Amino acid sequence: MELVINKSDESQKKYLVYSSAGDASGVRSWCGKDKNYDIWITYYGSGKDSLIGCSEIYNERSGGKFQNLKYIYENYRSVLDAYDYIAVFDDDIIIKSSEVNYLFDLVSSKCMWVLQPAFDPRGKVSYKYMIWKPGYLLRYSNFIEMNVPIFRKDKLFDFLEVYDGSLVGYGVDVWYSHFFSLEGGSKKMGICDVVKCINPLDSYKPGGLREISKLQSDQKRKDSFKAVKAKYGISMKTDDARVVGHERRSFPVFLVMSSAGFIYCYFFRLIYKIRRSIRKRIVWILGGSKF
Repeated sequence: MELVINKSDESQKKYLVYSSAGDASGVRSWCGKDKNYDIWITYYGSGKDSLIGCSEIYNERSGGKFQNLKYIYENYRSVLDAYDYIAVFDDDIIIKSSEVNYLFDLVSSKCMWVLQPAFDPRGKVSYKYMIWKPGYLLRYSNFIEMNVPIFRKDKLFDFLEVYDGSLVGYGVDVWYSHFFSLEGGSKKMGICDVVKCINPLDSYKPGGLREISKLQSDQKRKDSFKAVKAKYGISMKTDDARVVGHERRSFPVFLVMSSAGFIYCYFFRLIYKIRRSIRKRIVWILGGSKF
């Protein structure tokens, strides 16, 4: 399917949210009337819900989101070139349009290379230090996860020149974080704690299976990344991920917000652990296997 553009040149915005989305996506939560950005959807679903109605730019293609973005970069670069900052979101991320607006305004005002929101403990949190810490405004990091990054256009383009499209998903964030760190970008990448998003747990997804796992097995993705690391000399490891600086709220507010945030995060992580334990026990009882 050829590119469909549902906007006029007069309505051109500075920011773009890109996502490769399927039938179980949460894209509509980003489509508030107050949004200061356009949405580009590459649809890979079955046709039941094409999402063409809630995007300014639309095309159809299978593949991982960075693979599809690479294709767009090579074939429709002039369309991407109209934007200053480009967000590359997983299609199931839960976040409000007003919060996305804030992130775009922040990354632009700080002239950062890459920014992401903190993660709400009600969802999946792959790296503990990326969990929401409301006592802070912004934490600089040498690593930005690939779920909800917002890139400065020129830096995204620089990476897409290097990215060869071989990785479906696993390891892409290590690759671009390593790439930017070589350019001295550790203080140019950060986590915004004013905004938190929910990365849904796998157990809430249809069949309990991630869409990317349907595209390529976990082991195949890991093997592909191992080959890419060797080919391109990527030395960074996820164990190297850390905070390298921060901007926090005024001290009294920092204490209050940090205490409240700790209780909030502790409560929901505890609930998550209890539910996970119960789910494992049910599986064990029904399946008769150890866990």
